[in-house]
Amino acid sequence: MQPEGIIAKMRSQPPRLAAIEGSRINSRRCGHGREFSNFASIRHGNLAIEKQAEKARVLQPFPTVATLPSLADKLREPVVKSMRKWVKRSLLGVALAMALVALFLTGGFVLLRGTPAYYRASRLSAEQRAEAATRAESKLSQMQNMAVDVRGAELRNLNGATRPAAIPGATTFSFTDDELNALFNKWAELNNWKEVMSRVVADPMVVLQDGRIILAGKVTVKNFDTVVSIHFAPTITSDGRLDLQLVSILGGKLPLPRDSVISPVRERLLRIMGDDIPYWQGRAGFGKTGTLNDDAVKATLGRLLVHTLNNEPSDPVLFLWTGNATVPVRLADVSIANNTLSLTVVPLDQTEKLALLEQIKRPMTVEQASTSN
Repeated sequence: MQPEGIIAKMRSQPPRLAAIEGSRINSRRCGHGREFSNFASIRHGNLAIEKQAEKARVLQPFPTVATLPSLADKLREPVVKSMRKWVKRSLLGVALAMALVALFLTGGFVLLRGTPAYYRASRLSAEQRAEAATRAESKLSQMQNMAVDVRGAELRNLNGATRPAAIPGATTFSFTDDELNALFNKWAELNNWKEVMSRVVADPMVVLQDGRIILAGKVTVKNFDTVVSIHFAPTITSDGRLDLQLVSILGGKLPLPRDSVISPVRERLLRIMGDDIPYWQGRAGFGKTGTLNDDAVKATLGRLLVHTLNNEPSDPVLFLWTGNATVPVRLADVSIANNTLSLTVVPLDQTEKLALLEQIKRPMTVEQASTSN
């Protein structure tokens, strides 16, 4: 290769350009000896530059793990970002859930402290309440008179009267909730019931509304006051049995879990009835005057209580008091409308009373209540 070619190639390399241009070799003017002399000088300079550059590379510190991001860091970065997003979303979800729980508890507390619209003080004056109590007592007297007539007819027939007496037929008695509450308050004052009841409930009230009998009153539990109301929907079933049907229990305006509220009372009552009903059944019968005795009445009402606690229909039998004896009647119909409870009762004849006594004496334990009739 000619010197001019070598010089041109060296000029094309930037690190060596300055040395080549500084030589300014003119081969035609200086001859071949000088050309090679300059070429050797340039080559020697280039080698020196290359050695210095190599030395600089050798002396430069090699990058370490501490100075360069590791592969693990690069791989971890998207994972960390994803986890941060997930944590933010989780915290947001927890915050939303806590807000909903707080809202629910606050709303539940407000409902629990609320007063149902049907629980209100009587709008009747003292004079009107006294008149309502008198009307209720008059209706009870009519029921008692009916029982007396039934009992009188039975006695005449038993004594062999030449002309059998007719037993009164179906009769309907109606009571408004104002009459029932006025009568209850009157009797509570006469018999000092309020002092005893105040340990459990204050200002008790009967409400007749939309096919329901509502028993309501103020209850204090651990310095917390609320209105507890128990709702019954009594009906006569298609086969003629009485179903009291406990529908719901409310604390204020808040529906309460029925089983949780009733369960302790239910278990206690069932234990008591489990001992008492068999005893009453064994002693049930007719008295000397031909009427069902007190044990028969207790056994019948005890069976009604057990069936009601088990949400089952029971015998539709009520007892009317004549003053010295009880007269059983069959509840043929029950209705609740316009704040009025209407009961249609039919006195039992002798055959029906014998069948009732057989039913009363039929063994029934509390555990068998769900299958016994």
